[in-house]
Amino acid sequence: MDRPMRQTRPGVGVVLIILGLVLAFSVGAAMSVGPHSTAGARASGASAQVAPHSAASSSPAATIHPAVATPTLSLTPSTGVVGITVTVNGTGFTASTAIATFDFNTTTPATQTCTAQTTNTYGNFTCTFVVPAHVPSANNVTAIGADGGADNATAVFTIPEPAIALTPSAAAPGTVVAVSGSGFTRSTAITTFTFNGATPALQSCNVQTSSAFGKFACSFVAPLGLLPGPYTVAAVGSDGVPDNATAVFTVPATGVSVAWVTGVSTYTVLPYDLVFTVSVTNANISTFSTQLWLNVSDSITGVTCVSNSISGLVVTTSALTEAFGLVVDTTYFTNVTKACPDFLSDTGTMTISATVNNATNGVASASASKTTSWVLATPTSLLMVGPTAGAPTTYTLSAAYTSQYVGKVQLSIFTPTGGLAFSTNLRWNGTTPTTATWLEATAGLYPYTLSVFAAFGTYSSSGSIAVSGSTPVYYNSTQWANTSFIPGLSSGAAGTILLVVGLIIGMIVAMVVGRLVWGGPKTTGPAQPWSQKPAATNTCSVCGQSFTTPEELAAHSKSEHGMQ
Repeated sequence: MDRPMRQTRPGVGVVLIILGLVLAFSVGAAMSVGPHSTAGARASGASAQVAPHSAASSSPAATIHPAVATPTLSLTPSTGVVGITVTVNGTGFTASTAIATFDFNTTTPATQTCTAQTTNTYGNFTCTFVVPAHVPSANNVTAIGADGGADNATAVFTIPEPAIALTPSAAAPGTVVAVSGSGFTRSTAITTFTFNGATPALQSCNVQTSSAFGKFACSFVAPLGLLPGPYTVAAVGSDGVPDNATAVFTVPATGVSVAWVTGVSTYTVLPYDLVFTVSVTNANISTFSTQLWLNVSDSITGVTCVSNSISGLVVTTSALTEAFGLVVDTTYFTNVTKACPDFLSDTGTMTISATVNNATNGVASASASKTTSWVLATPTSLLMVGPTAGAPTTYTLSAAYTSQYVGKVQLSIFTPTGGLAFSTNLRWNGTTPTTATWLEATAGLYPYTLSVFAAFGTYSSSGSIAVSGSTPVYYNSTQWANTSFIPGLSSGAAGTILLVVGLIIGMIVAMVVGRLVWGGPKTTGPAQPWSQKPAATNTCSVCGQSFTTPEELAAHSKSEHGMQ
């Protein structure tokens, strides 16, 4: 029979939990117990006594002294001009006592509220004062409490020097310059403003009034016609000499530069437009004109063959970038070769430069030169590829040459009897050779001429091409083979059959593996203590009827089935 389960009273567990919580709370409270101190008031200077932890302790009582705060002052703002109001915050002074003395550089300001203050129970106070007239410097601000002695603090208030800042501080004449002033006497007029000792014709500074913080802003135009160099800018307030400031404005040197946009390149087709830019910066003039020079010279002899000038561009600003162009055609190079006969065989050099002329005082600035070189022409030759065994009557032709400003490269092939057999233009496309295909099956010697038509003349070369008569033979090189896995079937049919066979084999293998893995003998778990064995039965092996005792089974077998 089954064993009865143990019964537990629910109240016992609850009681144990409550007792555990009470014990933990008691231990924590005991560990947190320690001496407590009480700080005495700073004004009374009293100290607090703390009892020892236990009555049995023989150590003397500990005396805890309160921390003594150091008086401090803070100023907002801590920098400014004469006449502004400053807020003072004091901390750490003796509690509930008056501020006896307040000084700005040892003198009590005429306008201040600090000596009328009394500190609060924490020793803090707040007051204000107006910065008295004083030269720019660092000034001590001091507050002293009624207790005197150590009951005082000092902070520093700075009166800055008047200053002006220029934006930009370096630029060409005619530039608008912004002026920013600070540190001047508050709410007073700027009476004088000069550039290099004289008042600029265009300026808004000597009509300004400084703000409540001593600042002002204005602008002026840098006078025209100035040479490069530094110039002094000055601003003076209504208080005179102490209330003034200067800054330096610099006129930089003019910069001129030239650059190719599309320069000389190999195998250029005529006519061609040379494009270059002229950039001018910091032009130290009111109005200036540019002049561009382009010279072509023989790099071997050094002779200038032609000189071109582009001028007349008048500009009224201090900077520009202007594009110029020059068309180079056959007429241009005809003029070159007239002045330099050797130019047809020598390397040529092209130089560009620019100048900027001051229309006011005649001062000119020149740029550095930019140069480029090129070879006009070299002897030409005809390159031929073919015929080949696969194409015995096909000839691939191209021209080899080095030249610039080329109109065309003409190839003419003539028959053995003098007639024109083939003609084409083989001028390169940039740096890529142009090829042409010539088909000829009649045997013979075919003369040719190859001519490069350049701006300065025509260069020609000649030769002959030997053609051996041949009848074209065409053949099919495509091969076909039956690559089916099963002879007599197409690749598609053979693949389908193999796929089906593979699926069947895969299913058989899966069933065998599954039988091996999961088909082992079944096992019966061990008998449990509470389970009962079934009663033994006496069953007839003929009819299957069961009996209680062996004797009943024997009697049944004898009477029913004739068994002994």
